[in-house]
Amino acid sequence: MAPGQVISIRLDGNQLASQHTGQGKIPIFAETEGKFFPKVVEAQIEFVKGPNGKVSTLVLHQNGQKISMARLSDAEAEKTLRRQRERWAQNSPSRSASVPSNFRLTLRCRR
Repeated sequence: MAPGQVISIRLDGNQLASQHTGQGKIPIFAETEGKFFPKVVEAQIEFVKGPNGKVSTLVLHQNGQKISMARLSDAEAEKTLRRQRERWAQNSPSRSASVPSNFRLTLRCRR
């Protein structure tokens, strides 16, 4: 995963879903409390809570790597997603970028 990549986690109806930058959303399923997995790729998503009891970090376990991603504030998440939509529109005029507006958790890779 490249620096600046974003993963958004949100509740889609009754199903938790993950959406990576430039990709479609995929359902994720509970393995244990705080650990989830998608069925379409071999990976695990772990949510780490901070001292306040809220999720502060997401750890993506995939291809032998552990990638930690810090939670963004709502304002930073919206700013990041707005820039992505603008970039997609500039780079792909025929492609309509659809990003849901009700994100629950948005994180950025800082590697």
